[in-house]
Amino acid sequence: MKIKSSIPPAIACLVAGVACSSSAFGQAVWTGAIDTSYQTAGNWSPSGVPTSTSGTSVTIDSGDVVYTPGGDFLVGGGATYTMNGGSFIQATGNNWMKFGTNTVGDATLIFNSGSSFNAGTSARMMIGDFNRNTLFHVNGGTVTTNAINLRAPGTIKVSSGELNITAAFIESLGNFQIEGGTVNFSQTYAPTAGILTFSGGSVDITGQLQQAGADLTISGSDVSATLLSLAAASTINFTAGTITISGTTDNGITAGADGYLNFLTGSSGQLILENVDSGLAASLLTDRIRLDGAVNAGAFAVADFGIGGSSISLIPESSHYAIGFGFAVLAVGLIRRRQTK
Repeated sequence: MKIKSSIPPAIACLVAGVACSSSAFGQAVWTGAIDTSYQTAGNWSPSGVPTSTSGTSVTIDSGDVVYTPGGDFLVGGGATYTMNGGSFIQATGNNWMKFGTNTVGDATLIFNSGSSFNAGTSARMMIGDFNRNTLFHVNGGTVTTNAINLRAPGTIKVSSGELNITAAFIESLGNFQIEGGTVNFSQTYAPTAGILTFSGGSVDITGQLQQAGADLTISGSDVSATLLSLAAASTINFTAGTITISGTTDNGITAGADGYLNFLTGSSGQLILENVDSGLAASLLTDRIRLDGAVNAGAFAVADFGIGGSSISLIPESSHYAIGFGFAVLAVGLIRRRQTK
């Protein structure tokens, strides 16, 4: 027999030491009936400002929402924040926006087509922390933030739409999945840990892509940066998509000892060096570009690209087979000619 608790939600919140609103433990839908302030109770249905850790799920379908910081903006308690339209902006200050951290609990945030979320020009977002399962999903909307602190096991997932990061990734310890849409970095992107999978869409980096220890696989995204920089003993696995490098330092790829761009067997990926000619690009095949972890210059095709640029790609396996088959046919022909003499 299931026993139903008779403790009112408000009392339960007080016992737990959590501040509550009238919409605690339920759903809060933005109406904007009074003004644009997030902190106005009458702008929500039911009336009451959604609290950070009560588990209240929030839906914004339309209208403008302005959050004026009186401290950090927190989402947790198992809550789901969904934006199907409208706009959200943190008005001023450099407060944290914390989603699913150790202190507030799990959280899910979904930004669908037509929505716009702006964390503010100075704010920083923390996503996930200490075994909190947090999903930050850009699914068609536009999200802009100053900086991001991504902690395991938090996940950022971009399926479509746009994610704009105007400052640095402070930490990148969780999962970063780019399946579509556009991700814009206004500074160098230097992940040091975490699992990064770029399988679609585009990744535009104003500075360098610096690989310093993350598990990074490019399997379909179009990635552009000024330079590819690989720390010692670090790799980027490359199976599909394009990597476009505009800089010329070290012919586009700098690397510490045993750091390299790793094409995997069957890769259809293409490395484009916009300002490095094919003669210089070929020098990268002696160490900084490898096939399945091994130097194999003969497995790659180096071609001219544009004016003064070049491209490097893996020679398709079928071409190797065709060459081998051609030699076999030629050998058989020579044997037969000798036998008929």
